[in-house]
Amino acid sequence: MDNKNKTLLIVILVLVALVVIILLITLIPKAGQQKPVCGNGKCELGEDPVSCPQDCKTGGLVCGDGKCEGAEADNTTQWYCPQDCKPIKCGNNICESDETWQTCNQDCCAPENAGANKELSCCQGLKLVDTCYGPMLMPCPGMHFYCTKCGNGICAEHETQWNCPEDCKSPANITRGVEGFVTLTQGDCMPPITSKCNKTFISTKVNVYNAVKENEMSGVYFKIIRTPVATTTSDSNGYYRLELSNGLYSVMVIDPLNSTVGDYCNSRTSGYACLINVTNKVIRLDIDVDHATH
Repeated sequence: MDNKNKTLLIVILVLVALVVIILLITLIPKAGQQKPVCGNGKCELGEDPVSCPQDCKTGGLVCGDGKCEGAEADNTTQWYCPQDCKPIKCGNNICESDETWQTCNQDCCAPENAGANKELSCCQGLKLVDTCYGPMLMPCPGMHFYCTKCGNGICAEHETQWNCPEDCKSPANITRGVEGFVTLTQGDCMPPITSKCNKTFISTKVNVYNAVKENEMSGVYFKIIRTPVATTTSDSNGYYRLELSNGLYSVMVIDPLNSTVGDYCNSRTSGYACLINVTNKVIRLDIDVDHATH
């Protein structure tokens, strides 16, 4: 055998030896290491949620437990479980046992006080009302559409003189003064706005002072003790209304998260805080107590 053939033989033997070594490392368990046993309650080496769902639960998902949860309903993932998640025929106008108004509002009507961030199809006898008011509150993050019994003569939760005037009577009319809504904003409100940004209407004390100068404020709080010229409390829908004489005023509210700090005001106009100029008419002023991340 010449040198060239000897070299080729050596290369082949080396490659064969490497393959054998790799197979031995892969297939033969290390000393003391046992083969995984599916069903022993331990997710061991060699097991995964697909090969042994009894031991390896991902996010609590167990195919075959009769519960259709999370990714089990997604037939594009490896966690899809048709055994638990039967195909839903949403859109056939039949509210089937595995459908709800949340998963298929096309087939299943929404009950009383059901809420969502988009329009709903309410059950018979219910009316869809929108609790979102005013340009300062648009768009409204979170739930603001609700199914109510508007028209039954009872001013119930989520109903106001604006979205259900037949049940909720308007307060006494005033010819001049101020009215508006008080809201509390919390959460992550960085663009794009998501459900983590939460704006709610709140009931809190509203104080009206003779015009307060900007330099009298400590940030967004008015800490100087001064008797208000008028005061009221916003209702459960955040609405307030006060009759005032003509003049310049500052309208502030009590921050429910910092009620002992002072009156809250986060707007500035011409060197004044939360300024309104009443001149024989009712001024609209919405106040948002902002504790959100922007």
